[in-house]
Parts: sequence; structure tokens; C-alpha cells
Amino acid sequence: MKISKKTMISAGAFIIPGLLFASSAFAASSAATQLITKVTQGNAKIIKSFPAIANLEGFVVGPTKGQGQKTIIYADKDGKYMVAGALIGPNGQNITQTDFAKYVTAKMMPKIFANVQKTSWIQQGNAKAPHKAYILVEPNCIACHMLYKGLKAQIKSGQLAVRWVFLAFLKPSSLGQAAAIIQSNDPAKAFAMDEKNFNDKTETGGIAPTKNIDAATKQKIQANMKFMTASNFIGTPVIIYKDSKGEPQVVKGFIPGKALQKTIAGMSGNWS
Repeated sequence: MKISKKTMISAGAFIIPGLLFASSAFAASSAATQLITKVTQGNAKIIKSFPAIANLEGFVVGPTKGQGQKTIIYADKDGKYMVAGALIGPNGQNITQTDFAKYVTAKMMPKIFANVQKTSWIQQGNAKAPHKAYILVEPNCIACHMLYKGLKAQIKSGQLAVRWVFLAFLKPSSLGQAAAIIQSNDPAKAFAMDEKNFNDKTETGGIAPTKNIDAATKQKIQANMKFMTASNFIGTPVIIYKDSKGEPQVVKGFIPGKALQKTIAGMSGNWS
């Protein structure tokens, strides 16, 4: 699709083409909505608009039909640029994540946290660690690979324990790779192998896919995928945890450096 004299900045989020309008207390500029109308093509709707940073306006968008996944996008008030994906602030904060939590997942969080406990997962780290999280991952996800490396030291030191929830959707090999990890005699070790041998150039996990996927494993992965869709998550990784106040929290995508360490520090030691 060619966009004449307009620019769309994308950081990996999936935007469903098209647009219809829903009522909102915040009146978005006509130029911003016109830009979104032009970039998208009739298969999505603006559910809500809200004021964002600088000259940007924020929008919650979703499909025109059914109960599909919602996401956050931004457009400038002059209607020249659209931002799809992670909008990062001057201090490294993920503004898209904050807005998604505020405008999309806030009401869903108790249900999401209750349901993630019912997924199939592989636990890594000390069960008595002071910080715990569920993390949705995909064998061929390079952002998951980066997150895994970022968490490795905290897990090894006993400060963090993770329950990895495996999904399979990025590549034809994903299902076989996820199954190879889950069906291994030592799933945590198999996952470590996948990450150790990860090919950054091709964004491919380092474990060979198995062709012998048993019915139980396939059912586990399918159930995890249903959880992902029902929770309005459109990619990986996704970190789900309870904070020190016992409130469920969600962080989507890879977060680097100090922001990641701050997130870990804010995790409680509770799985439920």
C-alpha cells in the first residue's frame, strides 16, 4: 500500500486496515482522523480518542466486526504522521504501554490475571524468589529473545522466577519448536537451548522443531493461543504480574535496561 505525502511510523504493532468512528468524550482533530482514514481501509474503527503527548492524539482502534483485538495508535494534529507501535518518552518510558493499560486493559486485568494462571507454562527460577511473573513467548520472537537475555541474571541470582507461557504463530516452524520445548524431559533446559542458539539475523529460534507433536501438547499450545486472543494481546512478549500492592499489571513488548529492572523491582512474589 502506498501512502502519498503522508508518513506512518511503525514499531511492530499490527494495525487492522480501515476505520469507522465511535463516540468519544475527547474530540480528536479532523486532520488526525482523516489521516487514519486514509492509511486504514474499512476494516477497523476508532473506539476512543484521547489527548497524548506533544502534538499527538491517541486512538484506541479495533475491528469493525466481532470482538477482535484492540490496539493503540497515534496521529499528529496536523494529519501528517501516524505512529503505530511503541511510543517512547524522553525518559525511556513506553507511553503506548501506559495508554494501553489505561484505556484498554484496566478493566480486563483481574480476569486476565485469573486466566493466565490456567494456561500451560514452564517455570524457571527459584520458587521462593521475591519477584515473579508470567511471560508469553514465541520460539521465533526476537523481542522475546532480548527479554530472555535481559532477565537471565535476575533469574540466576534467585531474585526472579518466571512462568513462560508458550505460543506458536510467527513461523511454520513455531508449533514444532514450542512442542519440542514443552515435550522435552527438561523443558527449561530446552528453552535455554532455543535462546542460546537463537539466530538474530533470521529471527529464528535455536531448537529444532519436532514432527511428533502429541495431542496433549497441541491442546496446551492452542489453549495458550486462545488466552492470548481473548486478552487482546497482538504479539509477544507479554509480561503479566502482580505489583507490590497486589494489583495485576501487564507490560507488552521488550523493555530495555533501567525500565526492565524497574519493572522487575515492582513485581510481587505472588503467582496468584
